[in-house]
Amino acid sequence: MREVEVFLERLREGGRASINTLRAYRADILLFLDHSKLKFGSPGPAAIEAQHVRRYLMSLVDAQYARTTLARKTAALRAFFRFLRQEGAIDTDPTATVKTKGARRKLPIVLTTEEMTRLLAAPAGDDFLAVRDRALFEFLYSTGARVGEAASIGIEAIDLKQGLARLFGKGKKVRLAV
Repeated sequence: MREVEVFLERLREGGRASINTLRAYRADILLFLDHSKLKFGSPGPAAIEAQHVRRYLMSLVDAQYARTTLARKTAALRAFFRFLRQEGAIDTDPTATVKTKGARRKLPIVLTTEEMTRLLAAPAGDDFLAVRDRALFEFLYSTGARVGEAASIGIEAIDLKQGLARLFGKGKKVRLAV
């Protein structure tokens, strides 16, 4: 559907969404539009009403989708319909009055000092892989970097003299780690 592709292209151009987010949003929006066409006979986004969105989300709840999945699907629909409204493609945003529960935030699991000591000592030996693994574990531990941040960091983002690393996190946010 043309509107979906234009929406996704705008998100991509703005640099505010990862490739995985774009893929998920495409699937989420197309699934909703297919569902709406099948259940409500709506020919396109302009015919969607708030009750269609609510019924769709309730069908996902009934199908026991995880809260995080529901939150992402809802976010995709909200962003899509907000975009259509801003572009003048629809008169009213059908998601504007839809209330949902957000995803529960889980507290991170923290290793004990003993567990961390064992982890850092796990790669034994002086071969390349052992040295690399120890360096990676030490980097993760000392900077608090996410695995994805550590995996994507380049040598140019590390300042050994100042002891800083420039990490690129979620949403393309940059942060300095010591």
